[in-house]
Amino acid sequence: MNNVSNVDDMNNSDTYSCSNSPSPTGNAIVDLTTRFSIAVMDYTDCLIDMHRYSLADQLFRSASSIGANVAEAQSSESAADFIHKMKIADKECRETAYWLTLCQYGRLPESSHLRQMQDEISRLLGAIIYRSKTKRQKGSDDNIFEPTN
Repeated sequence: MNNVSNVDDMNNSDTYSCSNSPSPTGNAIVDLTTRFSIAVMDYTDCLIDMHRYSLADQLFRSASSIGANVAEAQSSESAADFIHKMKIADKECRETAYWLTLCQYGRLPESSHLRQMQDEISRLLGAIIYRSKTKRQKGSDDNIFEPTN
């Protein structure tokens, strides 16, 4: 984890390049949500250094819950279970957007890189949910558990 000593360090984009990035799984949403959780973890370390404990906690919980629900969906028991878990991940993504908005307007360190990742996750989740619902309604034999990249 990166320890950031001040706001100027937060604004350095190199601060958030994950040197210990996990190996890609080949699943776009799993990989993106994992990288996002790690980036949020680094960002919330700075919020903690600024004594913004509640905000750091709320942001970390909602952001990491996105990836946790996506990971859980990968071993879902049915198509309905898969869609349900992805919908929960989408709700957590919306909550995360709220906390990032507070960071943006609350004179806190730059978080636009996190908002860009969150927006991409939101788009991917929307596409996965839509595609999964459509395949389920059509009774398709295709594997709905494989998200599009």
